[in-house]
Amino acid sequence: MTKPAEGWMQLLVDIQAMQEDSVGMSMTLDHVISSDPDTLGGIPVFAGTLVPFKNLIDCLQAGDSIDLFLSDFPTVSREQVIAALEVAKEQLLGFVGCGTSAPLQQRRPPPRLGRY
Repeated sequence: MTKPAEGWMQLLVDIQAMQEDSVGMSMTLDHVISSDPDTLGGIPVFAGTLVPFKNLIDCLQAGDSIDLFLSDFPTVSREQVIAALEVAKEQLLGFVGCGTSAPLQQRRPPPRLGRY
């Protein structure tokens, strides 16, 4: 079984590779998210801060706005938040095999294979 820190490290490597392949991304992964075993045990944080990326996800999940997150964590820039969400979106879409960035409501749901 993969340790959580190892899973995050692989995700960071995958994100870096994706960014290197992307055209037009103004921020590199180093300017968005960093992970160091000596800082918060390797938890991914916004680069140059001690703010875990998970804090952003938790705030959004609770219904908070990006503006509220930024006011609560002033060391994080709006550009970092937007870039991190873009990277997470692309990773999620690639993970589920959608192969498209079309809005979810425009995609046809998978067929049902039995009773639920």
